Amino acid sequence: MANKSYYFLNLGCPKNQTDGDNIRGALNGLGLTEAESPEIVDYIIVNTCAFIEDARLETQGEIRELEEYKKNGARLIAVGCYPALSDIRKDIPAVDAAFRFNQVEELLSYVSGDKIGCHSPDQINRVVEDLPYAYLVISDGCDNRCSYCSIPMIRGGYRSRPVMSILKEAEYLAKNGIKELVLVAQDTAIYGNDIQGKPDLACLCRMLAGVGGIEWLRIMYAHPAHLSEDLLDKLFAIDKVCRYLDMPIQHISPNMLSRMKRQCGPAKIKQLINHLRKIDNDISLRTTLMVGFPGEADDDFKALLDFIEETKFDHLGAFTYSPEANTAAEDLDNRVEPELAGERYEMLYDVAEDISSQKAEAQKGIRQKLLIERESLEGGGYMEARSYRQAPEIDGFYRIPEKRGMKIGQFIEALIKDVDQAEYEV
Repeated sequence: MANKSYYFLNLGCPKNQTDGDNIRGALNGLGLTEAESPEIVDYIIVNTCAFIEDARLETQGEIRELEEYKKNGARLIAVGCYPALSDIRKDIPAVDAAFRFNQVEELLSYVSGDKIGCHSPDQINRVVEDLPYAYLVISDGCDNRCSYCSIPMIRGGYRSRPVMSILKEAEYLAKNGIKELVLVAQDTAIYGNDIQGKPDLACLCRMLAGVGGIEWLRIMYAHPAHLSEDLLDKLFAIDKVCRYLDMPIQHISPNMLSRMKRQCGPAKIKQLINHLRKIDNDISLRTTLMVGFPGEADDDFKALLDFIEETKFDHLGAFTYSPEANTAAEDLDNRVEPELAGERYEMLYDVAEDISSQKAEAQKGIRQKLLIERESLEGGGYMEARSYRQAPEIDGFYRIPEKRGMKIGQFIEALIKDVDQAEYEV
């Protein structure tokens, strides 16, 4: 395989991207060379996303743009979530082969022509980018069965990764220069409930905190239904756990939460947020919200807006409801017109953006511990760095004038000068 090459396009969420990095590592282990361009390669591989219709359309568009390179002899391969949900080759006949996210062995056999097993799931050879953070997948699948979500159909039921497997990967990442581990799953809060001994998320984080070289642990995608005050107390008693939590609530109206089958009412959501503020009023909170879900009345939406203005999340993501085939919500009545859903999204986004700006302004004049992430993509002698309040890729960063000795992965104390500017004094 030494003379074979491939181009790889990663789409979708951080968990999907991590799957892609593992696939790339396995391909490199076979002796293939990864190319930066799809122009002249043997294989063009797209790691697909299929969570909602927009994601599938994006995947289709990206693949169709890559079709032209087949004329140079490349085979076009789709991997990941889309093939797990449906036959992508029916939608895009140009795809030569398709493999689900858990069919790495089959993919390697296809590109190598070797039918003998050549891939061990326990072997860690994922590609690690030149960045100081990495996503660490702690489980796969989901049992929550929210009425709008297709994840269980794509990924199956919830399965926690064994503790030792996670620790082994964390040590591998640390040896490759990683300083921050971002814990991801469909639901991180329920980690360990399905394995012997039931080690919870706090137990896992205590062990990860002992991995040499790791300084920050960041928790994403913690479903409020599976969080408790006790778990939060144990988590934030661990020094290396960032004072940050991503807790997707989706809505606050009891009517909407019930129709969404979120297994968690507004009282518990508010209780958890109040408890987090008691632990540390400076904990940075991120959430995700959905508008336009079937049955969302004006009063439901107003309750959501009022709650957001009252709670003042530091970071917020939002999207409009997208009907998915074979989900419980597909048959719900009282559909919200797309135009109205779009208007509500814009209103929510404006409120959230204003609050986020206020939160960012409040950091001015404060000295913060920052992690230098990369040289500024805009150039000009600047570095990009993040505080504990900012998750990579989604929560912004600070630009800092580069000084002698600065390097990626270094922690510094810097004075926040503006919402996106900081000053470092040696």
